[in-house]
Amino acid sequence: MSDPIPSRPGADRNLLFGILALQMDFITRDALIKGMHAWVLEKAKPLGQLLQEQGALREDARSLLEALVQKHLQMHGDDPQKSLAAVSSVGSLRQELEQVADPDVNASLAQVSAARNGEEDPYASRAASVGTPTSSGLRFRILRPHAKGGLGQVSVALDEELRREVALKEIQDRYADHPESRARFLLEAEITSGLEHPGIVPVYGLGCYDDGRPFYAMRFIKGDSLQEAISRFHKAEGPNRDPGERALELRRLLGRFVDVCNAIAYAHSRGVLHRDLKPGNIMLGQYGETLVVDWGLAKAVGSSAARVGTTETPLTPASADSAAPTQMGTAVGTPPFMPPEQAAGRLDRLGPASDVYSLGATLYCLLTGKPPFSGSEVGDILQRVQRGDFPPPRRVSPAVPAALEAICLRAMALKPEDRYATALDLAGEVEHWLADEPVTAYHEPWSGRARRWARRHRSLVSGLAAALLVALLLGGGLWWWLEQARQERLEAVTRLVNRDLEEAREARARARAAPVGDLAHWEKAAATIERAAERLAGGDGDAGLQARVAELRPALQAEALAARQAAEAAARDRKFLARLAEARSRKGDIYLDAGGKGQLALGGDPEAEYAAAFREYGVDVLALPAAEAAARLRQRPGVVIEATAALDDWASERRNKKQPKAAWRTLHEVALQADRDAFRRSLRQAMIARDLPTLRKLAGGKVGGLPVASVSLLGAALRQAGDGEAAIRWLKAAQVRYPGDLWINYELAESLRLAWPPRLGEAVQYYRVVRALRPEMGHILAAMLLEKGEKAEALALAEELVRLHPTNPWTQIGFGVVLHVKGDVAGAIAALKEALRLKPDFPEAHINLGAALKAKGDVAGAIAAYKEALRLKPDYPKAHYNLGNALKAK
Repeated sequence: MSDPIPSRPGADRNLLFGILALQMDFITRDALIKGMHAWVLEKAKPLGQLLQEQGALREDARSLLEALVQKHLQMHGDDPQKSLAAVSSVGSLRQELEQVADPDVNASLAQVSAARNGEEDPYASRAASVGTPTSSGLRFRILRPHAKGGLGQVSVALDEELRREVALKEIQDRYADHPESRARFLLEAEITSGLEHPGIVPVYGLGCYDDGRPFYAMRFIKGDSLQEAISRFHKAEGPNRDPGERALELRRLLGRFVDVCNAIAYAHSRGVLHRDLKPGNIMLGQYGETLVVDWGLAKAVGSSAARVGTTETPLTPASADSAAPTQMGTAVGTPPFMPPEQAAGRLDRLGPASDVYSLGATLYCLLTGKPPFSGSEVGDILQRVQRGDFPPPRRVSPAVPAALEAICLRAMALKPEDRYATALDLAGEVEHWLADEPVTAYHEPWSGRARRWARRHRSLVSGLAAALLVALLLGGGLWWWLEQARQERLEAVTRLVNRDLEEAREARARARAAPVGDLAHWEKAAATIERAAERLAGGDGDAGLQARVAELRPALQAEALAARQAAEAAARDRKFLARLAEARSRKGDIYLDAGGKGQLALGGDPEAEYAAAFREYGVDVLALPAAEAAARLRQRPGVVIEATAALDDWASERRNKKQPKAAWRTLHEVALQADRDAFRRSLRQAMIARDLPTLRKLAGGKVGGLPVASVSLLGAALRQAGDGEAAIRWLKAAQVRYPGDLWINYELAESLRLAWPPRLGEAVQYYRVVRALRPEMGHILAAMLLEKGEKAEALALAEELVRLHPTNPWTQIGFGVVLHVKGDVAGAIAALKEALRLKPDFPEAHINLGAALKAKGDVAGAIAAYKEALRLKPDYPKAHYNLGNALKAK
């Protein structure tokens, strides 16, 4: 073997720096290649300096890596060639580095390869060889594509060793080079393979391609999903359907559902949560197999509460440590089937009860043929999930048995503690129903219990029927017995409704005594009245109950109208006028269904109520041309935000009436002309998601198709809908046409910052325009410069902003953040305290103050700051996350 080519020490040290930076995830492969090319042109500069100048490496990371390189060299006698020989192989990166075509770089690369030609380093990191075939050649040969999900794609492949078809799952090309995506993919494979249960798809092998992209093979299931089986079952509904055939098929589907519950219970016993249960993730084999698939969002929680009462050992995947944790405040999963805590992003509250909820939602779909929540707007679905706002199964499909509805509703209870404790408990309830046994979730009426007793004692019932017939001939005893039972039912309904009325009266009294603007007691009063109306809706044509409804209707109507008055009294303050308009619009929402004989509306035309609300603002928005209404609102700055919110409520009402274009025109033209900044601050997030289709249609692909005030909103809507590149293209075209528009430049800068990978250099260019147009917004530019690694300019800008705008709390916060990153913690604390002096109710300032206090070592002070942020904004995910970390540190 020939000796390696001599290399220059500078090239050796730079390559060692680059390899260590890449292996520790400080830089990307592309950044290393780009940096090496730059070094060939400027060999006087070290690689670390070039990477920092290119924005690929932060200054603090560079210092840390240089110290690490120095230590590595010391451990190998200050010989760069020995250090290079000791690092692990660079794999497929070698070919890209060889293309640099520099003799010094190639000579240094020869030292890395020497590590494989000589004796192996016993301490070198090695990738595990998983699923290597026992015969020559590749084991799995792809035959055809099968399905694609969010992260992976599944193909049908042939196992060349065992001559069988398998499902081969690979990571998609667009995620193949993302370390976090690879880690999550491997975690899914490990979790799936570790759960050895007949109801969970088995994994046959795990491996990776030459470029490190992972794959794993599992059983290929020939059959349909539970979703497809449910669709077939409900499509067959009709007047000519055989009741016996329908009952048999329903029992088969419920048996499959029980199998799923048992599989999930086993996963919970191993400390694993699925987090994405739905009919589409349940496969049904042709010979009775029921398998839960797609564990891509599964989480191994180890020996937590998920494993209470089990003798199974916890599943602890080796790749769990490298997988990035899901951030708090992020809603992961399928919205119509996810539990409220998951929809709210409260991932710290997820547990076995969360999967039980998803099982309940799956049962809901099985019983009704529809998911519990539907709609085109994900944000709206997530909000309804958090409220538990879905129709009961029997309202969707009256054929659903009452006991099964009760089981479903208990599994889908809003609070986790109100659901079934385990998936086994849920399975047991369904099995009890299948066995014609009573279930705990449903208080069965005497008639149901009697029918069950009769089914079990058919011969005895036949004899009793004959005897009863004789008794009827002898007297009217049976009539008396039935009438007594009927009267008992009437009295029970009356007692419940009267209790509801009493609760409503108490809530209304508390509402009148509550502080101005407190609507919680009114909402409770309205809810109890609605509940009373639902109780009366089950009359089933009973004449006695109809008479009782007639007696109770005036009291219910009086309470409903009194609740409205309480709401209006609670909304006297201007701040709550938008809620007043909402309260007025709901007057027509409460009704009494008197035994199926029609609805009794309790008041009001929503359009008239909104018009009255706008008159209270002093501007009759709906009766004036848009430009004039906007001009009058500008003359009343104290109510612009509230009036805008009420206008958005009105627009929502019009959308419900299938008039989106008219609603959009009025809302945008009035609100944006009146106070564009106020409108964006108060309604931008909710409005753009809801109006994306209308915005697109009106724009027609042309910037000139929209009013300039709405152009930037379409860009923001496209970005929030997940199409960041389309947002950038649209906003760049808009910036060319309207170069001086503040919000177009701002949205373009934000879209570039949030792109993947981030385009910080371009983003800073447009943030500079934003600062030029509105100097007090320069704190955003300072934050971007800081993120880009340009600390000196960021500090100079932050100091200038504080000098020019000392009473702006945002500039003080920006100054504090820059000082914190620079290392001046004391100065950062002083600036953040000044921001809070200017604006005490500023959650963002409390968050950053907490971070600075924690860096100083004052953990107790940091905890107090995070708690104050949560007091001001209880649903602030960042505050929850930081508080959790601070409590751990304590």
